[in-house]
Amino acid sequence: MSVSYQNYNLYTQPDGSIEGRTSTNDDEDRGYATSYAEWGERYRDLDEALKRTGGTHVGCGGTVVTVWLDGERVGRDGAPCKAIAVGEDW
Repeated sequence: MSVSYQNYNLYTQPDGSIEGRTSTNDDEDRGYATSYAEWGERYRDLDEALKRTGGTHVGCGGTVVTVWLDGERVGRDGAPCKAIAVGEDW
């Protein structure tokens, strides 16, 4: 079984909203790689984006969630953060 991921590539729009694309290798939500999928995202503002994505973290099922905002990896608080290594306790 390989590690599952979900990547958010988001950008702040002139009106303060956040838009972008999300991709995953676990489209069936099984906690391991099953199939690739990609879709668009839109959030009212940064607060909503962080609430809905959780920022960069490892999910309860082990899925590595990485949130990129305007080219920087951001954590749960919206501040820049380091990469997550597979197996790292976050």
